[in-house]
Amino acid sequence: MDRRAFVGNALGSVALGLSPTAAAAADAGGDRPSFAVTPDGLDRWRVRSWDWRDGAWRPRIARLIRTDSRFRLEGRVAAADRPALAEWIGAQSA
Repeated sequence: MDRRAFVGNALGSVALGLSPTAAAAADAGGDRPSFAVTPDGLDRWRVRSWDWRDGAWRPRIARLIRTDSRFRLEGRVAAADRPALAEWIGAQSA
C-alpha cells in the first residue's frame, strides 16, 4: 500500500465516523460515490445517497419536497450525507 492510499483510507475512516461498516468500506479501497441532489419537478428533488452494504456501495434514493416554508423528506439518507443535505436545504431556504 502506498502512502497516498494509506492516508486516504485513514481519512475516509475518520470522516465516516469509524463505524465497522465505514472501516470495511475504507479497507475495500473503493471511492465513495458522491452525494447528489437533482431536480425532479417543481419544488421536488431526488436525493441520491450511498451506503456500504454487502461489500459494495449501494444507493439510497429519497425524495425532497418543498411545502410552504418547509421541506419534507421521503425516504432515507445515509448518516454520512445528512450534514451535506442540511447544508443544501439551508442554502435553498436563504
